[in-house]
Amino acid sequence: MKCPEPGKWGYGVDVFPGSAIGGTLTGKAIFESIEGTAGTVTCTESTFNALLKSGGTSNAGEGVTKTTFNSNMGKRCTSTIGVNTEVEVAAENLSYDATTAEYEAVASPQGHMTFAKAGGAVQIKIVLLKSGQTCLYQPSETLKGNWVNGKAGVNPSQLSFTTKVFKQSGGPLGCPTKIRFSATYNLKAQPENVDIYIAKE
Repeated sequence: MKCPEPGKWGYGVDVFPGSAIGGTLTGKAIFESIEGTAGTVTCTESTFNALLKSGGTSNAGEGVTKTTFNSNMGKRCTSTIGVNTEVEVAAENLSYDATTAEYEAVASPQGHMTFAKAGGAVQIKIVLLKSGQTCLYQPSETLKGNWVNGKAGVNPSQLSFTTKVFKQSGGPLGCPTKIRFSATYNLKAQPENVDIYIAKE
């Protein structure tokens, strides 16, 4: 994957196999119950780290090696599930396998990145702190984010997940049986923390 020519889509850093990518939440990450016990979990902080595993212009594999949600113990994710006003959220069984790019058009550098297939080992763990219950979820569909390239000095490249559905894979009856996840992350090349752009050669 290479950055585009100056003046084409903007300026960015080259991203090669072995490169690290970081995502930082913009806005909120939301887990909303759509079946079973009602309620919503809202996280104001979230990050992920990904390592580029293979090259290519339309299918570049990534492995997501770490994902966090409000990892600071003094600032937990909030909840409206039952009596639980605070919860702990964790992503487990990493790394994910992912693919990225597949842009819609050269003039519109947009694509997608697949984090996990339905039925894969990755899971989201939500601990309901007051009731002492642990709820486990796995994707019920391919977990695919929309990648939109930004322009240096104007707006960052971003990866967005919109109403992605997870189904309960473990936990008691007090857990929602299905949740949907929405979040948007700003993307940077690591460890330099600089803008990245992905383009067809």
